[in-house]
Amino acid sequence: MRKYICQKCGAPTDNDQSFEVKPLCAKETHRIEVHRCDKCDKRFHQELDWESKGETIYEKKLICPYCEYEYDDYDAYCFQEGDTPEVECEACGRKFDLVVETRRVFSTKRSLCEMPEDWDGEEEE
Repeated sequence: MRKYICQKCGAPTDNDQSFEVKPLCAKETHRIEVHRCDKCDKRFHQELDWESKGETIYEKKLICPYCEYEYDDYDAYCFQEGDTPEVECEACGRKFDLVVETRRVFSTKRSLCEMPEDWDGEEEE
């Protein structure tokens, strides 16, 4: 039996996990081969399981995923859009990853230069 090399730790392994992926922009599928030893494979699945539990994603407020401490709006606004690696919770001190997604809001109003010449600023009723 062919021994593969674990892509994570470099140990020889019998594991050959392969699957097909079809990118959205391509017409043909691509075959991806993953070689992980049993120890690294177990760790990989534990990490996936860890990421799926205790998440507070897509909230309107910044909330710690461990102690559920809720940041005041003023304190939460100091974080910029994008990834902010390892924020330390102000309450429990544990670290968590933060992604800030801002929503685009548009506000429009008529330009003064486009108003009729006889417009005096008062609305007609």
